[in-house]
Amino acid sequence: MDRITEVTRECFDALIQLRRVDAGSVLPPAVLHQRLCRLVNALYTRAAQAGFARDEATDITYAVVALADEIVLSLSDALREAWPGQSLQLHYFHENGAGEGFFTRLEGVRRDPQRREVLQVYFLALRLGFQGRYRARGGDLELMPLVEDLRRDLDRGARIGTEALSPHGERRQAARSSARRAALEPWIAIGAIALAVLLYLGLRVSIGVTTDSAVERIEAANLH
Repeated sequence: MDRITEVTRECFDALIQLRRVDAGSVLPPAVLHQRLCRLVNALYTRAAQAGFARDEATDITYAVVALADEIVLSLSDALREAWPGQSLQLHYFHENGAGEGFFTRLEGVRRDPQRREVLQVYFLALRLGFQGRYRARGGDLELMPLVEDLRRDLDRGARIGTEALSPHGERRQAARSSARRAALEPWIAIGAIALAVLLYLGLRVSIGVTTDSAVERIEAANLH
């Protein structure tokens, strides 16, 4: 498993499950905030341990926090009213403008070819439904070209990175194979998360969802 997947998988898995929780099963805002903070703290620690620079770890955290806040705001009217005063972006970044900030940071990340792993996180946040400033104006259609551009950026970055390892053309076949593997890495991670969503939805269809089971799934995702 590549290091960025190792760093972010727990948070993304938990947020996927959180998005599927019934409105009547949502935890109180203060409790949910505390548990999400623990996840984010663990994410930042793993990023540092994996060797990401501080600014990279901060940008990774920002993308996950922006997605988490947007998911929480979509869960219930009570959370929509209470959350702005205790949002994760306010807690970690002292702002409530991640709807714009996400895309500002994304553009900075895209300009640096050495930050392909960080770009992967922003791409995945968009694939998991983050809309930010586009939410109020039919975000899906407006975001589709951006998501496709990011996919191409990631593919191109994988190829360039592999070519840099073989500047004199040695072992070109091995380099091409390595490039293909590198290009597939983000899609494998995304596919694994998508499979988790499908399995989760299948489980809900087969056995139904109760309040207790929904809460247990959040706790199982280390939201405690």
